[in-house]
Amino acid sequence: MVCTTDFQGILTPTSYMRGNVMAQAAEPYPVVLTGNLDEPLSRWPWLVKWVLIIPHVIILLFLFIAVLVATVIAFFAILFTGRY
Repeated sequence: MVCTTDFQGILTPTSYMRGNVMAQAAEPYPVVLTGNLDEPLSRWPWLVKWVLIIPHVIILLFLFIAVLVATVIAFFAILFTGRY
């Protein structure tokens, strides 16, 4: 089965694009794909990724607190001064 992409990026069989519906119906569905891994995957990168997320979470926590404090200060400043 030969497939092409149309203007929306959708993968469409060329037999369907030509209007040959019978050729498309004869092809097996669902399509089964097989593949082999070139190298065995390592088991430790997931641990490194979880350790590296800790500094990001700490920084995001401080940024969240800063946005919260700035929002509360801005709320009261607008409330008391009446200027926006």
